Amino acid sequence: MHGCKHYKKANGFGECRIATHLSGVKADKVEARPDACAACKECGDDPSNPNHVVASLVISHVIKHAPEKQLEIVKKYGPKTKKKPSVVSQAVTYSQSVAKWVSHGRPERSDEEVLKILDTCSKCKHFSIRKISDGTPVGQCLKCGCSMSVSGGATNKARMATESCPIGKWG
Repeated sequence: MHGCKHYKKANGFGECRIATHLSGVKADKVEARPDACAACKECGDDPSNPNHVVASLVISHVIKHAPEKQLEIVKKYGPKTKKKPSVVSQAVTYSQSVAKWVSHGRPERSDEEVLKILDTCSKCKHFSIRKISDGTPVGQCLKCGCSMSVSGGATNKARMATESCPIGKWG
């Protein structure tokens, strides 16, 4: 945010003060590269609806430094889309994914790998938040319908090491 009044360089890195404020993570500053301001124009003093650059910085920061807040922040600042695959399509995709995963010995990705995938997914226009039966919010890929979270096993596409993004962003 080179030249932006909200960009501050200190301690060897740049900070977007708007993204830091919106992230709600008090102990950490949101790092920003100087070239981010080329895309982040006229961000305002304290936008309640930040542009895509600020929103992306906030989401990435929270996933890395406060994963317990990730679904709340992605829901608030993440991309919005409404369409999702039919229940039948989701069931087919899910059963194929689980069969492949089980046939390969149920390999799981590390927490670090899952967080990196969730960071990528949270910026995608096909990512949404839904609530499961107990009311817990879970990320969902609207291309394939799969659940995306930090949990383990057969209910989480990001955790299954045999799976990949349906549009080629990871895996």
